[in-house]
Amino acid sequence: MAEEIYDVISTNVRIFGRTLDIAGARWLGYSGSGIEFQTRARKVQVDILGISETNDLSDFAWIGVFLDGSDVMAKRFQVRRDLRTYEVLYNPEGKPHTVKLVKLTETRNDKVALSCIRADEPLYPAGAREHSILFIGDSLTAGYGIAEGHTLSEDPAQYQFTTAEEDVTKGYAWQSARMLDASAQFFCWSGNGVISQYVEPSSEVPATDNLMPSLLPYTDKITEQVARIYLKAHGWKEKPGVPALTYLGQQGDDFRPELVVSNLGTNDASFTRNVRVREQHFVQRYLEMLREVQRIYPGARILITYGMMETSLSDACNETALLGDYQYLQLPLMNPLQDGIGGGGHPSTATHRLTAEILTARIRDMMGWPRTETAGDAEDFFDE
Repeated sequence: MAEEIYDVISTNVRIFGRTLDIAGARWLGYSGSGIEFQTRARKVQVDILGISETNDLSDFAWIGVFLDGSDVMAKRFQVRRDLRTYEVLYNPEGKPHTVKLVKLTETRNDKVALSCIRADEPLYPAGAREHSILFIGDSLTAGYGIAEGHTLSEDPAQYQFTTAEEDVTKGYAWQSARMLDASAQFFCWSGNGVISQYVEPSSEVPATDNLMPSLLPYTDKITEQVARIYLKAHGWKEKPGVPALTYLGQQGDDFRPELVVSNLGTNDASFTRNVRVREQHFVQRYLEMLREVQRIYPGARILITYGMMETSLSDACNETALLGDYQYLQLPLMNPLQDGIGGGGHPSTATHRLTAEILTARIRDMMGWPRTETAGDAEDFFDE
């Protein structure tokens, strides 16, 4: 069969995560967004547009390719600037495979749009999971700084971040979803918070640009703004009457989480510093944000978690849970001497794995979800 070009739409692939359909391309937004499909194609390539504001290697987005439900990444690649073609599957024997492409890096870094898929055999959307979870968080949820080779002798303040050391699939949230065989969506932003982004110890003023509550209602505010500016600069004519920003659900996104796990506050703590009036403001705004989550996703249960890197806002997070009638889980602090450490003083892969086991046990108990087998592979699909 000759090569065919397939649109990145739900009749060809399963689309997951927070994504946008703009100008006929599928823009991958927050960490953990992507596509999954089944095919017998001998070769599959994807045309991907990369938008880089800095053209710096440390900012380029990364995409991981997973095959047949495996947790082991088959390959990963940087998405360079402009429209390029990337090979994601070489399968000369034409065996059936399930192919999953995952955006490993954050929306705050370079932007990514899947233009089309090139394959010599048809594509079929992979099946969805039985359960669904929305993870809200910061760098801990995004898998910031996850890389081997860092030591306790390093000064976190001197850490030079690069997107090559970020991987949402190694983080506790993704690992928990895998253990639960649940579909997951991620709304996370490193350094961000409820009332303040991370601030230096010398600052007495909160950093309030694009805080998580202000970003929540939109599918992906920042990616959409950058995409529209780029496309208009390249001659794209927008249809009259189209809203400037896309709210959740406006493009037919049918993701309805049964559970929302929110892990925020670590960056707010850089500003609150045990000052009670600041902590009270944090509780008030956090409660307002989670009530908005409930409005957007009626019926979803909420689990607030906190810990891993610091504990000064543990009581405030627990208070938020009590006021909102949510559940609360205190996560243990990381133990670098025992489990190692990641970049910038962040948790190691071992810490994330241990945290995922603790969180998974709590979710099973809270939701009554039994242990299940993972979804069938491509052989099962094509045998039907």
